[in-house]
Amino acid sequence: GESDVSLFTIAATGALSEVTPRTVVGTAPTILAMDSAGSFLYVGNSGSLNISVFAINAKASPPTLTQVAGSPFSIGLSPINMQVSPSGGFLYVTGTGSPGYIEAFSLNQGVPTVVSGSPFFTGTGPYGLEIASSGSFLYTANKLDNSISEFTINSDGSLTQFSNSPIGQQYAGPVALLIDKSGKYMYVPDQGASNLAGYSIGSDGALTLLTNSPFVTGAEPSVLAIDAGGKYVFVGNQTTPKVQSFSLDAGSGTLTSVLSYSVPGSPTSLAATH
Repeated sequence: GESDVSLFTIAATGALSEVTPRTVVGTAPTILAMDSAGSFLYVGNSGSLNISVFAINAKASPPTLTQVAGSPFSIGLSPINMQVSPSGGFLYVTGTGSPGYIEAFSLNQGVPTVVSGSPFFTGTGPYGLEIASSGSFLYTANKLDNSISEFTINSDGSLTQFSNSPIGQQYAGPVALLIDKSGKYMYVPDQGASNLAGYSIGSDGALTLLTNSPFVTGAEPSVLAIDAGGKYVFVGNQTTPKVQSFSLDAGSGTLTSVLSYSVPGSPTSLAATH
């Protein structure tokens, strides 16, 4: 609403302290992504159809965000999701439509350049986006046609869709994706079915529905996070605002509900510290 980004320091107790002034970005920033090294922050601006890029200096006191030369960069779409590849070399941004699509960018010191062949088409409404930790595979959860798209990530950052992709989901409204820390399982919150679908991930990136899937959640599960140890999955439920925790069985991928926690309003994102 302010077209800016807030930066907070995290105390040992978990308390947050905002570093001011706030950083001005494009219009209606809706999504953030960061490379694994913590060197660059990417801000998807849904109103101005561009991406603001900042170099992060976490060691400064206070920490700072410095806009990269040329930022913001026009992308010609309203980003609904965005992720940086594990290597930090590529940025992927999803846009809605029928079909939906992914814009792919190579990154050089934070500066994005369109990858040859981009955009790459998905199912309808690719709100969920996840990249395997190996950097070899990319997936989208397509909310509006109840499907999941599967891609191989090539060395130049381009995408090749699996021959059977997108695969149909039997549950309504897949809206997000989470791959566990082992890289063996993927979980999909189905807004229209109040559950999590679980899949095993083969060495070739193919998805296979777990035999004991789905796992029951609260109403309209929408966002996911996992703890640093990979033992617990957290789900934000929209209609009756709650955060639900599950323990994850590393051998089978089974999720077992632990507790649900009421929150003041509908959770729109979740993160766990590392």
